[in-house]
Amino acid sequence: MANKPRITINVSGLTFKVRRDLLLEKPETYLGRIAMKTGLSEEDLDIWIDRPLDSFQAVLTFYQTGEFHMPPTICPKAFKTELDFWRISYTDLEECCLYRYLQFMDDMDKKSKFLQQQTKLEIRDDNGKRRVRSKIWSIIDNREKSIGAKIFLFVGISFVLASAITMSINTLPQHRRFLTPCEMQKFYKDDYNNYVEEEIQFLSVPCSHIRIYDDRIEVQDVEGNFTKPDSLPTLTIKNEAFMTIEYITTTFFTVELFFRLLCCPSLKVYFMSWINLADIISLIAGYMTIVVYAITENHQQIVMKDVLEHLQVLRLLRLVRYCQHFSTIQVLKFSMKQNFRDLLVLLLYLGIGILIFANIIYLVEDNSKINNIPQAWWLGIITMTTVGYGDVTPVTPTGKAVCGICAIGGVILISVILPIFVDSFLSLYGIAQLNLTSYRKQSHGVTVKTENAKVTPQKIPTISWE
Repeated sequence: MANKPRITINVSGLTFKVRRDLLLEKPETYLGRIAMKTGLSEEDLDIWIDRPLDSFQAVLTFYQTGEFHMPPTICPKAFKTELDFWRISYTDLEECCLYRYLQFMDDMDKKSKFLQQQTKLEIRDDNGKRRVRSKIWSIIDNREKSIGAKIFLFVGISFVLASAITMSINTLPQHRRFLTPCEMQKFYKDDYNNYVEEEIQFLSVPCSHIRIYDDRIEVQDVEGNFTKPDSLPTLTIKNEAFMTIEYITTTFFTVELFFRLLCCPSLKVYFMSWINLADIISLIAGYMTIVVYAITENHQQIVMKDVLEHLQVLRLLRLVRYCQHFSTIQVLKFSMKQNFRDLLVLLLYLGIGILIFANIIYLVEDNSKINNIPQAWWLGIITMTTVGYGDVTPVTPTGKAVCGICAIGGVILISVILPIFVDSFLSLYGIAQLNLTSYRKQSHGVTVKTENAKVTPQKIPTISWE
């Protein structure tokens, strides 16, 4: 055995003498190819390789024992570089180390996709005009951390909230006003024209002394008493103050959209975003609402007015766009996209469980409480999700037992699948925070200084592997 040809390998100051036949067992590797090029009659080959020692020891053990393990002290990313150099496939790793390696590579793949999923809309600073456009775009799209961008973000969110709150308050009866007689005549001109004119002539009082509610007109006399003539269909409309707020918010959103279209680096990419499309639709609906209120007087158009008004709820999606560059929002969006299959599996199992338990509950429960299967579906949904509104409840012991099993099954199912999503979110959130820290260091000009270290020459030991 001692007469067999050996190859001397010097790695990081250590000399290893390895039998040539061990290397020839894996001819596709780096050392295996070197061994194949060395003839049997040639003298021992002496090669120098400048690679990390710990990785080479794992590689050498692979040649000796056939088992390939990743050292616990080495980063999987650095180990991948060593695998590429030594031309060894990661599939040769033992299962105990292969899982850690694949888990790390999967995290790196998520990181790469997470960093690439952001839409890059940048303008080159070729001239003064482009620099101005780039600056405006960075501010209105919240792509920089300047004071101007923060002020615009605060103002934009304030206008969105003002629009949403105004639309909500407009649905309260006490914040809507009744029609004046003149508005009544215009509104009911097709159905009640003659009747309204007679009422107005009969009343002969200023509009400020007339109010309409509960399908009646009340007229205030000199003493402050109200009299009720014959009834008319009634209608309330928006308060003028809220209409003014709506005009102001619509104007702001229009100006913002104008600057976004003017300064956007790519209109094609801009219109491919569903949030931007929803924003444009809500703005069009706002203008159509204003136009309809200005030119439409017939009550037949009330349904269309309501639809247009409630389409403006899409303005709330502006909050997502304003906050889309926040690391938490980006991580949440990417996590849902990355774990979409897991969420579908969760919904699938929930659906199966709901259908099974609903049919069982319908069979065992009293029909006076649960008289159809869709109602049992509702009971299954609120039970498996542990919501329990209490509007539908079982009364029989068997039904209660089934609902108890259903609730326990829902808790187990959700607790098993949701951690997959949570783990991905926390991992990506850590990556986002790391990138944010790196960005802050670069913006503050932080550099890492490395002092020169003194190296003391030592005698190179020789290790012989028989």
